[in-house]
Amino acid sequence: MRIGAAPLSLLCLVAAALLPTGSAAAGSNGAAVDMLESARADALAGLTPERQLQMAVAAIHAGHDGEALKELSDLLQREPNFRLAHLLYGQLLAMRSGVADAVPPLSDADNARLRELDDEYRVRVDAAGFTPPPDHLPREIVALEGSSRYALLADLSRSRLYVISNAGGSLQVVDDFYSTLARNGYGKHSSGDLLTPVGVYRATTFTPGSALPAFYGSGAFPLNYPNLWDRLKGRTGYGIWLHGVPSDTYSRPPRASEGCVVLANEDLLSLKRFISVGETPVIFSDHVDWVAADTQQARRAEMEARIESWRAAWAQHDLATYADFYADDYRGDDGSAKPHFSDAKLSAAADAQHEVRLSEINLLAYPGQDDLMLAQFTQEFSVDQISTVSHRDQYWQHQADGRWKILREEIR
Repeated sequence: MRIGAAPLSLLCLVAAALLPTGSAAAGSNGAAVDMLESARADALAGLTPERQLQMAVAAIHAGHDGEALKELSDLLQREPNFRLAHLLYGQLLAMRSGVADAVPPLSDADNARLRELDDEYRVRVDAAGFTPPPDHLPREIVALEGSSRYALLADLSRSRLYVISNAGGSLQVVDDFYSTLARNGYGKHSSGDLLTPVGVYRATTFTPGSALPAFYGSGAFPLNYPNLWDRLKGRTGYGIWLHGVPSDTYSRPPRASEGCVVLANEDLLSLKRFISVGETPVIFSDHVDWVAADTQQARRAEMEARIESWRAAWAQHDLATYADFYADDYRGDDGSAKPHFSDAKLSAAADAQHEVRLSEINLLAYPGQDDLMLAQFTQEFSVDQISTVSHRDQYWQHQADGRWKILREEIR
């Protein structure tokens, strides 16, 4: 079910022409009534401020102004710094007075702030009306079996952050949040460009708000930007974080940061239970496409078979075949070229006794790239009864001949 997200008047955010009141509106918008009832049922399990705002908007669409005012009043008791809720509440009261259009001249700064609230309204209402199609999964997450069992997926085009879980082998969206990105949008390439990067990252630590300037609110998860792929592409910059907001602010406009992804303080803290530092994938996508589950399963089977063949070639001392899994333009992080093995090395390898085991494989279709897959896994290598365990990231690129080959990799 979907709440319409028609363009809003900057001076009258919920003008009668946009959000009609009265019984006629209620009769003509059964979907909004259904959404309101569904939202009320959800409230029994706990109500976030955003969900309460969505209930108020649904009530306005259904013609229940009194219910909307009550929801907004309760919301502002909980979150007195929720500026969008204040504006909706004030406009509803103005509409009831019959002078909703009697707005005094506004300064340039006030007009700019109204435009920011207009943008926030649009993305929040759009999110309230969006539900992924049944049996569809985000294109970016092909398999999720890492030790964290969760991934964070930011749809930067919609200012939305999803939490994806692997529940008994089934990928599910378990939560989602409104989020702010950089003021110039996304596609970061260089330091100071005021863009949010597109890519796959990991939190390197969690820093509580008590150890940070007040600007960062309840805390921050610094991310490992620039990652291996970014460095290959010559991308620069630093200090890309997931973080909160100052205590006198509930949320920031959709585009307001210098590159970070920013959430309400309560939302940021609720993410802590899903994030394993150094492990959980944090994916920033330029646009999330939801694809059929059977399509994802086919992609997963193809990539798992390819990775298993790579492992088997290594484990069986077939180093010539092993080397062929690497693209001709492969470069290691240290600048090294694709593996090449002399006859002497091949002979020595044949005499070695070793095993290679892989586990906890994540497969992530790299955002912003149509032909790139990131494989993350735990690797156990045993030789002469001595074992080492490490984590490997491999960037597999689809070649012109139809085969996937490794273009970049790192062991961490």
